[in-house]
Amino acid sequence: MSQSLTKLYIHIIFSTKNRENILREENLFEIHNYIRGIIQQNLCKSITIGGTSNHIHILCEMGSTISTAMLTRVQKKFL
Repeated sequence: MSQSLTKLYIHIIFSTKNRENILREENLFEIHNYIRGIIQQNLCKSITIGGTSNHIHILCEMGSTISTAMLTRVQKKFL
């Protein structure tokens, strides 16, 4: 029996409403760690998380138990 293997990387970008600078620079490290925790709880692997005071970039490796839409929805719910 053959086996199928996949490795899917996604790049997610969240922006604040009207690109307003509301994310404080001194809190970005904590925000990024919080997002990393959400990703890990959903059996995915975060590669890198970054951004500025008006948007966040996430590069992660998807797990096989969750869809891209669901992972994005879960993150937006808590942010």
